[in-house]
Amino acid sequence: MGLLEDLERYHSLYATVPTLDLLFYEMKGKGITYVDAHGRRPKVHLHDGRSLFSFVPLMPTPSSPYELDAELRRKGETLPCTVKVFPRIQGTLGYFYLRDPQEWIQTLDQEVVLNTNFNPHCIGCQFCSRGYDRYASLDLPGLSAQQGLDLVLSQGVILSELAEIAVVTGTFEDGSVAVQHILDIARLAKKRGFHGRIFYLGCQVDSQVLVRRLLTGLEGIPFRYAYTAETFQRRELMHHTKTHSMEDCAAILQELRRTGISSLEYTYMPGLDNLSWFARWAPVLSPIARPHISIFRPATEAHSRLMTEMFVETPVDYLCTMRLILEHLYGGPVHGNNLGNLWPFPLSRIHPRFATGEVPHG
Repeated sequence: MGLLEDLERYHSLYATVPTLDLLFYEMKGKGITYVDAHGRRPKVHLHDGRSLFSFVPLMPTPSSPYELDAELRRKGETLPCTVKVFPRIQGTLGYFYLRDPQEWIQTLDQEVVLNTNFNPHCIGCQFCSRGYDRYASLDLPGLSAQQGLDLVLSQGVILSELAEIAVVTGTFEDGSVAVQHILDIARLAKKRGFHGRIFYLGCQVDSQVLVRRLLTGLEGIPFRYAYTAETFQRRELMHHTKTHSMEDCAAILQELRRTGISSLEYTYMPGLDNLSWFARWAPVLSPIARPHISIFRPATEAHSRLMTEMFVETPVDYLCTMRLILEHLYGGPVHGNNLGNLWPFPLSRIHPRFATGEVPHG
């Protein structure tokens, strides 16, 4: 079937889902065919005048109906949306990166976000792109909060301009060390003019004692927490540390909420679970936390084998079903900054350059 026939079928089933979103879901499940030039991966922007998706394929998919060279097409057909393709520099495992309207990653509400990983000893879960073999031999030293922020400042980052500093890692010695690291970053950044919020993405802060110590030490600095769940099903296959059952995860999230974390999320990666597991656990978690969504992107052939069958065979149906369930649970879209979110970036909430012909890239 051709593109128009497929879109007609999708629209008959999912009338509230725009064409742009349907195309993006198919790309996420079926990938893109492209030439992998020395480890460089392309970045693709798709927008329709109202909203924008960004897509960075982590590996070429020769069987995909989407072909990318100078343009992006589906089985030779032009896509009914605006497509902008930019080269992307070869990925490296770094200590920090900046999400800035002037950079290649757009942000909701034109925010500037500093994403740090000063303790980079994790080679990644089974589904993580940082599990690339080429990273395994790297011996990057862990940095203290002071060393890490000194490095950030040496690169010209102005802390007073940041809306958020994120601490992204789960590889501290224990939860107490994680809390102290977060507090050290907050304290040092505040001395240098930072007045935004702190965001922790991890799972080591998991008790009343740790949460109270953290919130007390932040002294009113806004705090956001995304507990790293990622998958409801086959958790032990994803990483040897994923020993908590979903019952345990739900109990931990409930404890975090009760202890005073109001801005609470859980990370979730559509593509790993079958729909029955998702339909069972998403409603359980919805009164407690919001999903921090990033649709699964395989980076190796081994990663590809982790995808659930329906995501591989019918990604549009799979992702639309998840989207509609979440919209019912939360009363509408759950927007986020991830490139793999189920909802696109509203153009009204990102830098105006993204709505023009001046989409920046790095």
